[in-house]
Amino acid sequence: MNLRWKILTWIYGVLVILAFISNFNRLNFFHAVYFPFSLFEIIGLFGYSYKKTIFKNTFWKIFFFIDVVKQIVFFAILLLKFPIWNILHVISVENICYIITFLITYFLILYAILFPLFQYSFRNYEGSDF
Repeated sequence: MNLRWKILTWIYGVLVILAFISNFNRLNFFHAVYFPFSLFEIIGLFGYSYKKTIFKNTFWKIFFFIDVVKQIVFFAILLLKFPIWNILHVISVENICYIITFLITYFLILYAILFPLFQYSFRNYEGSDF
C-alpha cells in the first residue's frame, strides 16, 4: 500500500514542477500562491508515504485546513474560467458525460492529495507502523 503513495508523491511532484516551468513566463498572483502550497503538499505526501516526521503535527494540522480552503477557492476559480460550463446550454449525453468525467477526475485527484495529508496531520506516526 505504501508503494502507491510513494509513486503518487513522485508523480505529483514531477507534475507540479512541470506546471511551474511551463507557466514560468506568465506567473501571476495565483501561481505565486499555488506553487508554495503545492510544494508543502509534496513534502506532506513524502512524509506520509515514507513514514518520516517532517515539521510538527501542529504545522500539518493548520496546513491541512488552509489547504482545504485553498482547494475550494481553486475549484471555484476553475469553475469560473473553465469553458466546460459554457456547454451547459446544450444538454446532450456527450456534454453531461464530459462534465461528470471532469468532476470525477478532479475529485479523485483532490482525494489523492488531501487523504494522505489528513492522515499525516492527525495521526502520530513516530514509532508506529501506519
